[in-house]
Amino acid sequence: MSLATPSSDLALRRSDSARSSVAITPVAASRSSKNDDELPKISEKEKPEAKELKSLKRDSTLPKIKVPCDQKVNKASPSSTNDHLNLSTNAVSYTFQTEDEISARIKAERALKERKVFTVMGPYPGLRAALKRRGWVERFKSEFSGDGNNLVVLPRSVILEINKNNATGARKETGKTLALMSHIVRSCSPTFMFSVNSVDVLSNPPKEFQIINHFAKASAFTTKTGLCQNLRNAHWFNDIDPMTFYPRCYNLRDAEEKQLFIDNYRLTACICFIKHFVARYNSESVRSHLLASKRRLQRKTNSSALGPNSRTQPSTISVTDIESLKNKNNCTASTSTIQASSLSLLQSTECDSCDELCKQPLLKVKQISAKALCLALERCKCFLQERCHEDIDKEETETVNELQWNQFIEVFHIFVRNQMDLDPKSWTMLKRCKDVLRAVLGKWPQFSMEGSRNVWVLKPGAKSRGRGIQCSDNLEEIYEAAIASKWAIVIQKYIERPLLIHGTKFDIRQWFLVTDWNPLTMWFYNACYLRFCSKKFSLDDLDPSIHVSNNCIQKNYEPEPKRAKELPEDNMWTHEEFVHYLRRSGHGEVFAEKIIPGMKKAIVSTLLCTQELVVPRKGTFELYGADFMLTNDFHTWLLEINSSPSMARSTKATTALVDCVLEDMIKVVLDQKSNDSGDTGNFELAYRQPVIDDFPPTDASLAVYGKLLLLRNNNDKAAQSL
Repeated sequence: MSLATPSSDLALRRSDSARSSVAITPVAASRSSKNDDELPKISEKEKPEAKELKSLKRDSTLPKIKVPCDQKVNKASPSSTNDHLNLSTNAVSYTFQTEDEISARIKAERALKERKVFTVMGPYPGLRAALKRRGWVERFKSEFSGDGNNLVVLPRSVILEINKNNATGARKETGKTLALMSHIVRSCSPTFMFSVNSVDVLSNPPKEFQIINHFAKASAFTTKTGLCQNLRNAHWFNDIDPMTFYPRCYNLRDAEEKQLFIDNYRLTACICFIKHFVARYNSESVRSHLLASKRRLQRKTNSSALGPNSRTQPSTISVTDIESLKNKNNCTASTSTIQASSLSLLQSTECDSCDELCKQPLLKVKQISAKALCLALERCKCFLQERCHEDIDKEETETVNELQWNQFIEVFHIFVRNQMDLDPKSWTMLKRCKDVLRAVLGKWPQFSMEGSRNVWVLKPGAKSRGRGIQCSDNLEEIYEAAIASKWAIVIQKYIERPLLIHGTKFDIRQWFLVTDWNPLTMWFYNACYLRFCSKKFSLDDLDPSIHVSNNCIQKNYEPEPKRAKELPEDNMWTHEEFVHYLRRSGHGEVFAEKIIPGMKKAIVSTLLCTQELVVPRKGTFELYGADFMLTNDFHTWLLEINSSPSMARSTKATTALVDCVLEDMIKVVLDQKSNDSGDTGNFELAYRQPVIDDFPPTDASLAVYGKLLLLRNNNDKAAQSL
């Protein structure tokens, strides 16, 4: 038996602030909070006698069970009835009166010999139950009072679980027996430690035999800032482009990334402008209107005396076709730039001057100039040239200044909200816009997930559970929010074309387990659940109830009446319900054939590119929760990865899943140590790096042979002598 060290005791005392406790005491005490009214009380039958177990005490914050103790535990003599345990050197003993107490004592002593002592810091009743079924005993936080007594603190979640079992008639343990067992194993450092916060298990170096549930420096991918930064290196570790599974993201605290975001926001606005133009004017009802407009323009041109060179084609820009993009010479010869002095994006019946137009309110503007579309096409052309590497050895000239960009962004918002029409002259560029979009599609991996509104998501860099998340399509609002948070946020492109179920947005919470980082070993859980929003999806309203599907956010909203009745009131589905929905929709095999492989690919790629940053330790594991979204083509997109995912039984779906996840986690972490081929439940070994036993030998005779070359210099006599 190993004695508990001060460092291990300190780790136990540093429990989560939410980890409150209750007193099992027959005497009245002052209430420290309104939640104390819900605390259970022990019955008269379970009250310890005053001489055998001193009366229980509570302080203002942490009620405790008080047990007589000493640093040494002495067993009773063999001639005794084996029903008592000496707890102090001053002859004070505790007599185990009931069968439950005697059984608890035997169980605790057996766990002490086998070193099956665990500590769980957090509300994990399913995990506690799984360990107890395997003969483990929990060691609770303990304190020593001034009169030499041991004060065992039972967490609130433990007492509430006992109260729940009593109410359902499934009582297994009492608070008194749990405290007594904890007291018996108090001198043994816990072998298994599980905590919500990593600091509880990592603040002091764990012993070699201890099993803990957090890896050091896992924040490289479990924080939004770390994931944003490190996923850009994914292509160096795996043959996959992170742009194919992770929406582009920028850390606004970094000045360089801030400028990259502004450039990408503007480019995205140009692409969205063209997409909205094509979607709006490509319908059958519009084509007849386009033909009539073209005829009117043709008649107006023919009646003009200016000659054939004055046809109504935009003279300020020429966009490269797909075929000419492949030919550098054609591409160079067929393009021209927008002159800053001639750019006028809006047309007014009062004035067409750009300088005067900027001073006028937008309400006086009658239509949007075709030059706005020309600007969007020119920016897309430059983007395609960069992706085709046709911009090499070319002078980089800024063709659009800040004032013109601001004017274009303002016009963009007016146009995509259908508040104003384009100049009929722009309709002649419909085919050209289609060609450009087709070319962009081949060079823009995230084209299919985007709509035409240019919406972005602002996320605090290190917060969880949806706290502080907001959506915006306005650059000024984004900057105001970033300044308010002191730039401690990341901004990520919003998925504007999500897969909807009955018109409602959802995301997927997927568990996975890492048991080793060297070699990397990842277990994928073959069950997940969906989280729905409370209101039907719409980009006209960016309220969190429509777009942020975290349960901690959605529980504050009531489902709107017009939402489909097929959706659950608690906003969660299990994966079986989702698969059943897909089968009824004619996509029965898409979950197993496309969605699951997509999630595995994203997780493995993320772990590989952060493997060198996480501190590996044998005997450590960690359970993670990854959040995914699907686009309407069933493509999988990773949003974030969470450490210590919520395992609360908050809904019908989570109640059916979380205890199974924790049980299967114990099967992988503990049971497999004694049986490699044992049952792992729903956990599937999805990835394991090959182990290199011996490095290839190095030939000591390997050398590079050559001659020293010196440049002769007539003025250098030493060089001439050589």
